[in-house]
Amino acid sequence: MRNIHTFGIVGGGVMAGVLFSLIRRADPQASIVVCVRDTKKVAAWRRRGAVVIRDGRNFPPTGIILLAVKPSDFSTVEMKIPPSTLIISVMAGVSIVSIRKRFGVRKVVRIMMNIAAEHGAGLAVWYAPSIDAAGRRIVRAICQTAGQAREIMREADIDRATVILGSGPAFLLRVLSDLTEAACCIGLSSQNASQMARSAFAAAQMLATKESNSKRLIDRIASKGGTTEAGLIMFSNAKTGALWDKAVRAAYARAEALRKSAQ
Repeated sequence: MRNIHTFGIVGGGVMAGVLFSLIRRADPQASIVVCVRDTKKVAAWRRRGAVVIRDGRNFPPTGIILLAVKPSDFSTVEMKIPPSTLIISVMAGVSIVSIRKRFGVRKVVRIMMNIAAEHGAGLAVWYAPSIDAAGRRIVRAICQTAGQAREIMREADIDRATVILGSGPAFLLRVLSDLTEAACCIGLSSQNASQMARSAFAAAQMLATKESNSKRLIDRIASKGGTTEAGLIMFSNAKTGALWDKAVRAAYARAEALRKSAQ
């Protein structure tokens, strides 16, 4: 990312922190200006080395601004920026058309990732229509520091990625929490239950990196007439697949509602 020295970030939450870390890794010499409304967060951002402003209309000259506010706060963001500014958004559901219209810019990119990206262990997907080669290099460099990066060709897939990449970790952590509670129900102490459930979770993650077909992995673990098969029968009887379908569809419907409300 040569010749790019100043980035702006709008937002002071979790994803703003992730983006800050990615930029630091991609361009250690960069100056990063963060627009933070919450006065309680100002000191923490300054300790991280950010230049903090309270009003987006006071951004110093920068060619790149990253939007990391809640979609519900999008309509309240005020910025005075040149039309040539490249805006990179991680907002769920807010379309490129809506961002262009609000800020009077042409170059807008949407990215979706999750908090694992902060540790270089995630996946970042990005959609960048009408972006020149220099802008694409910047976006790619930021996304690659997340761990893995993939460009997608349809904006609708960003909203779908919001559900799987963004919300997915919380869904799986809910499974981990439920497994831990179930372990306690059969007599394990809370400490042992937590340790064993996390180990099982880690084992599943490790296996999933070796084999893309999850059903094949399950068949390898589940012996005929064994304990694993007995438990899996309960999942089938409870139609957990249908429940997952409802959860994913509900999250996607919410992403679509956010998109419509931002138009």
